[in-house]
Amino acid sequence: MLKNISEWFRKRRIRKLVSELPVSLAKRFGKSDFYTKGQIEKTLDEKPFDQKYRGYAYVLCMELEEAAEVIGSVEVSEIMAQELSVWFFNGQRDFRSRWFVRTPTTEARHLAD
Repeated sequence: MLKNISEWFRKRRIRKLVSELPVSLAKRFGKSDFYTKGQIEKTLDEKPFDQKYRGYAYVLCMELEEAAEVIGSVEVSEIMAQELSVWFFNGQRDFRSRWFVRTPTTEARHLAD
C-alpha cells in the first residue's frame, strides 16, 4: 500500500513536469520540438519543479540520444522514456515538446475532439 502511495505522488510530480515544463520552455525560448540542456536547466532552476525528476525533463524535451548523454545512461533514459510513454502518451514513444503547448489552433482541435 505504501509503495502505491509513493508511486502515486511520484507520477503526480512528473505529470506536473510534463504539463508545465514544455509550456515554460516555449514561452522563454519559442516553440520547438526539442530544447538544449542549458535551456531546460535554466527553466527548471527558475520554476518550482521537483529537481529529482530532472532526468524526465531531459527525456521529455531533448532528443533521446542527447538526453541519454546528459543522464549518463542509455538504459535509464530508455526506462524514463518508456514510463512517460505509458503514463502520459498512450504508449506513443515519439513525443515532442511542441505537442504540449496549447495555441488557438491546437485548442480548437482539442475542443473539437
